[in-house]
Amino acid sequence: MSDIENNKEDDEQNFFKSNPEEKNTETNSKNDKYSQSPNPYSKSQKNTHQSNEDMIDGATYYKNFIRDPGIEGRKASRVLFVRSFNNWIKAVLINKYTHLLGYDYSVLDLGCGRGGDLNKFFQTKVKLYVGADISEESLKNAMERLKKIKNEKYRDNFKVKCYFITEDLSESNNHLMEKINSVFRFDLVTCNFSLHYHFQSEERVRTFLVNVVSRLCDGGYFIGTIIDDNVIVKRLRNRKYNGNSYIDEKFKFGNEFYFCQFYQKRFNKSNGPYGIKYGFYLEDSLDKRDEIGQIKSVKEYLIIFEEFVKLCKEYDLYLVEKKNFLNFYQENLKNNQYEKLFYKMVNLNSSSINQQWEIVQLYRIFAFRKGKQFANNENSNNNFKYVPFLSQTNIPFTNYEPELIQSSFK
Repeated sequence: MSDIENNKEDDEQNFFKSNPEEKNTETNSKNDKYSQSPNPYSKSQKNTHQSNEDMIDGATYYKNFIRDPGIEGRKASRVLFVRSFNNWIKAVLINKYTHLLGYDYSVLDLGCGRGGDLNKFFQTKVKLYVGADISEESLKNAMERLKKIKNEKYRDNFKVKCYFITEDLSESNNHLMEKINSVFRFDLVTCNFSLHYHFQSEERVRTFLVNVVSRLCDGGYFIGTIIDDNVIVKRLRNRKYNGNSYIDEKFKFGNEFYFCQFYQKRFNKSNGPYGIKYGFYLEDSLDKRDEIGQIKSVKEYLIIFEEFVKLCKEYDLYLVEKKNFLNFYQENLKNNQYEKLFYKMVNLNSSSINQQWEIVQLYRIFAFRKGKQFANNENSNNNFKYVPFLSQTNIPFTNYEPELIQSSFK
């Protein structure tokens, strides 16, 4: 069993023990400015029990509940700083690693959703884009977004072949690879804000990783954004006291814009670092309440990053970078190009910006490289130059119209 509340080790596996290596590279208590800020829940929220059954499953959420607020809806959002900041983080991350790959690269975007990152890829000179997601409705929205970007910014100069695939990416009998042209290989695989759904079990994570590496070129990158398990656990332990007891005995923390709630104090050792579920709510993402007005949350699974790194090595993926969003922001704001992009993209006009900073620090970026020999070259001074897959092959695209693929590739 594992005890969320207890820092000391016992004979049982402690999934929530902080990694000593994180002290200098990840958000610590000094940098995590808002980790102990008050959680302004209403009285009714604090006293209302939300059961495991009240959480919405991730697949159900994306298929049935996710909504596109449109441009005006996004501009009116109370968490616009969070959304614009996260977009800047992804733009910098994508630019950084595609710059290492070169022009005319190919990308497999896992959990692409409504195509929020399409233009980030277009601006970094992608040639082949394949987006996969469990929600067909989201993919149709992505195709509409693509058409709008094409008409408004590129018109007849648009030369990117795009495919969209409906698939559960970690289901044991998924058919993702069958739906992708057998000759395609990818220089980059991305997964943003969705990897936690696959941590339901080790089998699901392994199935997902097979999809990551099956077509990823040697020397290619697997990058993305995920929940930062160190920050989650730290805030859970530091949630506000009232006398000698926690204000909320349901292992919950957050503020008026978000909350994260676990439903048990201890976890079976036999499950390993998988299936550690919690409910997560972020304003604008979900607008559902139960019969007594309690906000519903989406079921997610904690990613024990240290274990994920070990598992990735089994699939020839080697970690080259990991940083909490705060650290990544501080590092890249020193770059003049990224600083200009920050003030262009990020909305800083909010009276609640401190509470929204608390939200963005929940996440970290990661980057893996396929092939140990290439990962070891990250900090070396050799002259190795990566050559994108499409620069090595001759694949003629007869048209650049987007295609939705629901069965085997034809």
